[in-house]
Amino acid sequence: IYYKWKKYDRAVKTLKKCIQIVEKQKNFKLEARINLLIGKILYFRENFYDAKYYFNQAFNLSYSKINDFKGCIIAKNYLARIFYFQGNSNEALNEFKVSYRILKNIQCRNNIEISDATLNKLSFIIIINIVKIKIKSYEKNQDNRILINILGYLEFLKFFRARNFYKSKIEISNSYLSKWNKLSPKLDEIKKDITILDTKFKESIYKDEKDKIEKNRRNKIENFLSIRDKIWNKSIDGVYSFPDDINQIMDRFFEVIESENKKWLILYFLYSPIDEKMIFFTIDPFRRKISYSFRYYSYEKIKKIIEKQNKINKLKGKKNSELNPLIEDFSSQLFDLLPDQVKEILISNQNEYSNLTIIPHQFLFDFPWEIMKIKNKNTYLKFNVSRHYCIDWLRTDIEKDRKKGARKNSIFYIANPDHGTELELPHSENEFLSLKSKLSGDFKFYELNYMEATIENYAKFINKRKFSILHHGGNLLIDENPQKSKLKLFRHDFITPDHHIKYSFKINPLIVISNIEYQNESVDSYKILYFLRSFMLSGAAGMIYSITSGKKTDKTKFYLKIYESLAKKEPVIKCFSKALKNLEESDLPIRYKHWIYIGDPFFEL
Repeated sequence: IYYKWKKYDRAVKTLKKCIQIVEKQKNFKLEARINLLIGKILYFRENFYDAKYYFNQAFNLSYSKINDFKGCIIAKNYLARIFYFQGNSNEALNEFKVSYRILKNIQCRNNIEISDATLNKLSFIIIINIVKIKIKSYEKNQDNRILINILGYLEFLKFFRARNFYKSKIEISNSYLSKWNKLSPKLDEIKKDITILDTKFKESIYKDEKDKIEKNRRNKIENFLSIRDKIWNKSIDGVYSFPDDINQIMDRFFEVIESENKKWLILYFLYSPIDEKMIFFTIDPFRRKISYSFRYYSYEKIKKIIEKQNKINKLKGKKNSELNPLIEDFSSQLFDLLPDQVKEILISNQNEYSNLTIIPHQFLFDFPWEIMKIKNKNTYLKFNVSRHYCIDWLRTDIEKDRKKGARKNSIFYIANPDHGTELELPHSENEFLSLKSKLSGDFKFYELNYMEATIENYAKFINKRKFSILHHGGNLLIDENPQKSKLKLFRHDFITPDHHIKYSFKINPLIVISNIEYQNESVDSYKILYFLRSFMLSGAAGMIYSITSGKKTDKTKFYLKIYESLAKKEPVIKCFSKALKNLEESDLPIRYKHWIYIGDPFFEL
């Protein structure tokens, strides 16, 4: 009440009396919160000296007495701001780094009493402030290692926000772990423990997967402990393997591609609302060259452009007459978001870069960068274009792709599993027949027609067949809750992200999704990343899809050009852009030309 009446001195005085009461009660949680509240009041009244004392008290209580991670982070963030306003950037950076270390310690824990939305907000505040201070340091010193460090922190933000992309719902009780320190000579006890473990997994593991694990592990006790890893850890998991040295993110990325000159440019960018900047990093992987530039762009303008994208999201799958002009207009405005330095690189490119990978942050991922107008030409007409979620997942996909070995010129095609329903893709079967007739000399075809496209048959194909392309001629249904998204098979059969990561592809395939259906108008395109990641963890090299082309479009021309180019051993980034250029020659509306490729840009058959 005193605070609402703006009687701040009386509010602080009352809160100090409350501290005396809760100290006697040893209610450390409430004591920490009261200290935090006093600190906030003093902070906003610019009494920084006293505010520091109360924030430190709040941190010490939250950290040492009650493990209140949210309280720790908020206290340290305010302390950092005080140092920053006092002109002490180094101390401010140290305080933000404490918050970063706390985030890093809790990123994979499920028992934190903080909502995901709050954690995501806190993580963004911490990382964006670290980046802000680091950029000021770079502007003074022009040291390339500072940019490498900044990108490392931004990658952590990506990893932290992706921690729910593939949460495991399977838990093994800690009470069993201590039993497995030494191999027990009693086989009956081992059998008993195996039975307990198998019971815990029976709802989630397919029998053939269990049998395969049982056959491989024999009596090695360490394999009892790693049963969860054998199922879930399908590839290097970015969140769980984030390095202690943040600079390693870029260093190990450069190491993977250092021997290859692919005329490759990466655009890595985000929007910072705290200083209203579009921040861009241009990365030349072969030269290990990173450049930084920015453009001021007001928060009000950003909100307006987000509103346009939301309008496009709502019209997905609706009338062309409404959607096409919106996309055309939007693609023309995107170039205006870029700093002059980046515009110059893209406009004056004299064959210095032929391949372009785009890595946008947060809401920017929703924007149609592939069809951005660069001097009245769409991006795909100037570059072979791809995108990705983050640098380290891009590295993982390239590295994983190299280790997998030889490929097969084969396509696994799931033809129109929604035949006869409202979700039916009317051209799916004809697309397959056309591809098969024209490419049979280059590819071997495996097929599941709509009635055959059951989850059982899908699992058998994944486990037994080697194919380099998985073409799903059906629907991927994206839900507002991404973990409920479904790859639709026949009738009531479908695959969720949690389900798919139990499979492993024999060789790294390219995934082609014929149609994306959104279950709610408010669902943004970003949610598709959850499903994408489940395919990547199963070993996929990349995914091709469109969010605007619609289910009633004949896509044969697009697919045919991609597969013809892949058969010539060209990298997928080039094949994909060739297919888009092929569409450019037709009179199709712009919505049919907006396709996205995410994955290893240099995947080849």
